[in-house]
Amino acid sequence: MNLRANRLVPADNRRYTWLILLRGGLVFALLGGWVLTQTGDFPHFPLYLLLGITLVFTAFSLAWISRPHSLKSQTLFLYFQIVWDPFFISALILFTGGSESIFSFLYLFGIVTASIFLHRRGALLIASLSAILYGGFADLEFYQILNLSGVIRANPAREYFFTVGANIAAYFAVAILASSLSEQLRSTEAELEKKKDDLSSLLAVHGKIVESISSGVLTVDASDRILSLNRAGEETLGRKTAEIFNKNLADIFPVLAREIAARDQKKTTRPEVSLPKPDGSLIYLGFSLSALKGEDGEGLGKILIFQDITRVKEMEKEIMRSEKMAAIGELAAGIAHEIRNPLGAISGPLQLLLERQELPEEEIRLMRIILRETERLNRLVTDFLRFARPEKPRFSPLDPVQILDECVEFTSRGKDFPPGIKIEKHYEKPRLIQADPHQLRQLFLNLLINAGEAMPAGGTLRVWSRNGADRGQLEIGLSDTGMGMNEETQARLFEPFFTTKEKGIGLGLAIVHRIVELHGARIQVESRPGAGAVFTLSFPLSGEDHAQ
Repeated sequence: MNLRANRLVPADNRRYTWLILLRGGLVFALLGGWVLTQTGDFPHFPLYLLLGITLVFTAFSLAWISRPHSLKSQTLFLYFQIVWDPFFISALILFTGGSESIFSFLYLFGIVTASIFLHRRGALLIASLSAILYGGFADLEFYQILNLSGVIRANPAREYFFTVGANIAAYFAVAILASSLSEQLRSTEAELEKKKDDLSSLLAVHGKIVESISSGVLTVDASDRILSLNRAGEETLGRKTAEIFNKNLADIFPVLAREIAARDQKKTTRPEVSLPKPDGSLIYLGFSLSALKGEDGEGLGKILIFQDITRVKEMEKEIMRSEKMAAIGELAAGIAHEIRNPLGAISGPLQLLLERQELPEEEIRLMRIILRETERLNRLVTDFLRFARPEKPRFSPLDPVQILDECVEFTSRGKDFPPGIKIEKHYEKPRLIQADPHQLRQLFLNLLINAGEAMPAGGTLRVWSRNGADRGQLEIGLSDTGMGMNEETQARLFEPFFTTKEKGIGLGLAIVHRIVELHGARIQVESRPGAGAVFTLSFPLSGEDHAQ
């Protein structure tokens, strides 16, 4: 016998509750109606007793099944309930006409109940018990050994035993038919349950697939209300699904809503958009838009698949900057020759003229000014050539913090460094990188000078070194409490000849960026207007440092 048949699982528990209520209601309706319709001298007390027993038994059964019990207790109670029915029905039949009682069909109720809970074996068992009880008291009644109803039977034996045999045959027929239907129902339920499990597994796998996709997946309904957002999308957009669920897309991501509307109207084919995050940072998204359709092909909404291409955009800018620098380098080489030749032609004769003794003092002074400016122009051209066509670095393992500290001391003692700047240093243990000390010194000096110029009225300059998030990296940072920069200035910060200073030529930070590139390092800038700026350099550690 199936284990499921031996215990009240949640579905059977509910089914059994209805069965108890149906049994009690049926007995009260039939027996009560039968009592009311009887006239004359009839033994009513036994029937009232059966009604009372039915009431108490129904209440007890409902109270018992509403509480949790062990599997053994459930099984015993189930058997007791099902075996109870044939005996109770037999008592009811004995007091309402014996073998000719109109209630003899109630045995079928017990048999069907057994087929539902105990299946074919249980149904045949209850059918056999019902046949024994019904046939037993029918025989006793026929031979006038037992007659509780007080009615004298005069039926011929053939008719009498045919009626009894027909009822017993009906019991077994119903047992077989009901158990077959029960088996089919149980098989259908098991198959449906398996389908549910398969569907749940499929939905779980589908959910895991969507959550595992590295691209963001956002779905909206036909009214542009947000339905779902996967984990990658949450990380990219900086939003949790619970925060934005069922909210209008235009209220949460207005830029995306406008872009989707424009693509729907075929007003744009741009596959990317810039989007502000909740923390104020700006990201670039590349996306594709698809229709969300039901099984009948009806449009249910839209699916937006997107990726964060901010790094790609930065790389594109770096490539454009490199191409621009390469073009400038080629142009600079030609200009340098064109400028240096006349400079040499000017400075040579001037030096010869200055060697003459008979020249007036005023002319000598003017020629010295010309010669000095010529030399300054020559140095400017030389610096520009170093930027446009930098020398190949001469790498060696060194501690960059030592060079940084020397540059801090040198810069802070310079006459052009604002006196009201407080310097804070936070250096971790020395780490070695592969770098050109001359270019590294030039990099640090440019950053320190730039920080000092950002704080003309004084402030705090912080310099530090620490291990990077990647164990193979060393981070060196410089921060100031100066004027800060807006996003437009940050976007053009490392472009040559871009400057916000009146006397600057815009080469200092461009040289910094070029040196960083030559060393295989990275530079990041964080700044807001009025909140200062933070420059973070990430250098790969030297192999010798890893070996320590």
